[in-house]
Amino acid sequence: MRISIDEFSRMVVYDNGKILFEKGRDLNAIGTFENGKYSSEYFDRIEFFNLPEVKNARKENLFRKDCYFLKYTVPYMTWEKRTALYIHVSAIDFEDLGEHIESAFDGQTNYMHYYRLHFPDGFRYKHRNFERMNVSDGWKLPDGATWDHGQNCYTLVDKEDQDRNKRLMEEYGKPYEPYNMIHEWTSEKYGYDVVYPTDTFTRIEYDKERQDQERIAEVVNEVLGRHTISHYDVKKLLTKLTIEIK
Repeated sequence: MRISIDEFSRMVVYDNGKILFEKGRDLNAIGTFENGKYSSEYFDRIEFFNLPEVKNARKENLFRKDCYFLKYTVPYMTWEKRTALYIHVSAIDFEDLGEHIESAFDGQTNYMHYYRLHFPDGFRYKHRNFERMNVSDGWKLPDGATWDHGQNCYTLVDKEDQDRNKRLMEEYGKPYEPYNMIHEWTSEKYGYDVVYPTDTFTRIEYDKERQDQERIAEVVNEVLGRHTISHYDVKKLLTKLTIEIK
């Protein structure tokens, strides 16, 4: 059964009375997970999934053994009915990849949980293709194509951008092939595996330096009676001042 990505706004994988995975954002993104790192193709978008029969349900029942749609609302938009897709784990191959670091900066480490869903009957997605071309002055736009935007389009690359790209290739020690045109077109492809991260961080950790900065900012704001500074401000101040909490 073909299920368009536009038919639902929340996905739930369940089994034996428990929710194994749920997500409500970026359901059309195609993610992969290799060597502990998640990545996704920015221009690739899922169009539909192939699943066994999906029924309509009036209430959530996590002890069912099938796939079903269920209407729901969110607290801040109770007047708007949305649709969740419940997938019984028997309809797909489901793998819990565990919690991994999503990003780390300024003494802060963010974690997310990742899940791999394998759809035995696959899914179709739109793939954006890119080709660099070096065309002569007499080149003409092919029939059906457009300039700059569209399903099949061409974009001229000016001399300034050409020189910049050449310098970048030289800096990275990579060969540079001259081009003055970029061809973009959309094609339809089929896939079977998609990796989804949780919608929000599952855990955030601060190192000792960041914890100290947060604490100083908290005390200063408490003393002043208003939210005035952040840990970023404290970090700057500590380059010129020694600050201690009594």
